[in-house]
Amino acid sequence: MNETYVKTLILVGGGHAHLYLIKQMRTDQLKNHQVFLISAGKKQYYSGMASSYLEGLYSEKDFSVDLMKLCEKSGVTYIEDEVVLIQPKDKTIVTRNGVTFTYDILSLDTGSDVVGKQIPGANAFSHLVKPLHHLVQIKKVIQEVKQSLFKVVFIGAGAAGVEMALAIHQLALQMNKNIQILMIDSGNGILKGYPEKVKLKMKIALMGANIQVLQNERVHKIEKKQLLLKSEKRISYDFLIVAAGSVAHPLYRQSGLDVDERGYMFVNGYLQNKDYPDIFGAGDCIAFTEYDYVRKIGVYAIKEAPILWENIKRKARGDLLKKYKPQKKYLSIVTLGNRRGILSYNKMVFTGKWPWYLKDWIDRRFINRYQ
Repeated sequence: MNETYVKTLILVGGGHAHLYLIKQMRTDQLKNHQVFLISAGKKQYYSGMASSYLEGLYSEKDFSVDLMKLCEKSGVTYIEDEVVLIQPKDKTIVTRNGVTFTYDILSLDTGSDVVGKQIPGANAFSHLVKPLHHLVQIKKVIQEVKQSLFKVVFIGAGAAGVEMALAIHQLALQMNKNIQILMIDSGNGILKGYPEKVKLKMKIALMGANIQVLQNERVHKIEKKQLLLKSEKRISYDFLIVAAGSVAHPLYRQSGLDVDERGYMFVNGYLQNKDYPDIFGAGDCIAFTEYDYVRKIGVYAIKEAPILWENIKRKARGDLLKKYKPQKKYLSIVTLGNRRGILSYNKMVFTGKWPWYLKDWIDRRFINRYQ
């Protein structure tokens, strides 16, 4: 930028929407603004490719973005740190390293946290699926299994859990290792929120892989090599993975922002905080005040990104903002391992190889934009 910096835009988190913003800044810079990205990790991993990475179909490089390089090419200052407090009345943020930044416009795309990490013993004895760089260690452990029978237990049977369980099954087959997989879920069925046809096809896939699902059970406490359930049953394990769905990052509630019952920051149809017009948000960290059907899935974050960027520019200029109208129908593909998937759109459901290859094409096309 040749202009004198007079204002500051801070991007918090390297999610789908912020990747788009940073890339756009190469050719469409925000005049008179210095731009910062604050993220806890140098790499951003793409969740849509996570299970296929675990299975060995992608390398770590294939499904990650180097945030520092992306920022460097766009004239954005990258800061490796984590925001722990937003002080909207002062227009400042505080990081874990104790640094205070002042902003003129703040954009939040921090994703979500993992349900289950609050279970006593979770941090000491389990592996959390988020942040996604944990998958590198999870994969390494499975690859290095030497014992004749190795028991992997998942807490949670949502999309992330079932996809990863099937990926580990495929990895075990490739290595000719005897890995037994059990999933424990607090609900009464897998893939909460998905169409019944998709659930049925996934159940068939799990049965075919000899993956057992224990339903309506909550984990009360995690001990070394053993779980204590609320029903007082005890489950032994060799390796424990927590994939129990998503919960809001505590940042928003702790900062006194208006949040929904799960702690996600409320935004209006302009992706703007309802109380503080200089704060915007996108992706999994937000909840809409008027679109209650929007789910925490990547397709919405990707579609929000151009509107977010347009509204940040308009806010900087003092212009009227553009309204985001989220779609109600969207394509969904859940992976089954071995380059197979379940595709659903509206009431149509298809299973086989071609859904996975379509997903592979979509995912590679997305990630390649930022590599």
